[in-house]
Amino acid sequence: MASDPDFALHPLSPTDVDTLLAVEARAFATNPIGRAADAHLTTPETRAIAHAWKRVRMSNVLEGRGDSPAVDRHWRKIVYQPAGAAVAQVVAVAGWTAPALDATKPALEPRAAVPAVEDAPAENRAARELFGRLHEALAGERSEVLVGGDRESHYWYLDTLATVPEFQQRGLGSWLVRWGIEQARADARARPGRVKGVWTIATPMGLRTYLRAGMEEIGSEVFDYGEGGGERGQRYVWLLMKFEE
Repeated sequence: MASDPDFALHPLSPTDVDTLLAVEARAFATNPIGRAADAHLTTPETRAIAHAWKRVRMSNVLEGRGDSPAVDRHWRKIVYQPAGAAVAQVVAVAGWTAPALDATKPALEPRAAVPAVEDAPAENRAARELFGRLHEALAGERSEVLVGGDRESHYWYLDTLATVPEFQQRGLGSWLVRWGIEQARADARARPGRVKGVWTIATPMGLRTYLRAGMEEIGSEVFDYGEGGGERGQRYVWLLMKFEE
């Protein structure tokens, strides 16, 4: 796919926030966690608040606001523009987090969500709570056990990978994964002993992409997103590639 002149890989900038949200919304439209959260948002008001919160959060991410000085972010987009087309279409995005080149850089304060969480409708707080539980389950103790306590300071992490439905199964996700692995390998050569590999957490839907890229499954867990301890769940898989020292 990288050799197809209709597709090009470019950095994703803070001005691309609405494009990023649109690609993610289409790519993850059938994601059960997203559907469970959306079930709380039954009015135009609650849906508008949820979108505003997500836009502020992703703007902060793209601008590096609220990040630890110990990490750098690397976002990329794939644009599709066949010969003769006047406008390019963003069809896939990826976000990687890497050990910072300069850990002494000043931290940027994140922009606040409006309305504040405590002032928002209960439905929005419930949806937010669901994603909070998911983040805690995936980013906490389980990741430390499987990947290691040094994962932030020594590994590149693939945080986001999304392709719009009509361009899936065309190798775009693999291109973005390979790009990150290549960048991480170059970083490891430039900083021997500092960068040890790459890792990510995926759903079974994207598992083959990572396995084909050379990552290995190291563990999995089912996250229960049912209300009141229900039996609905989504399986998440931890994948790791360690570089040879």
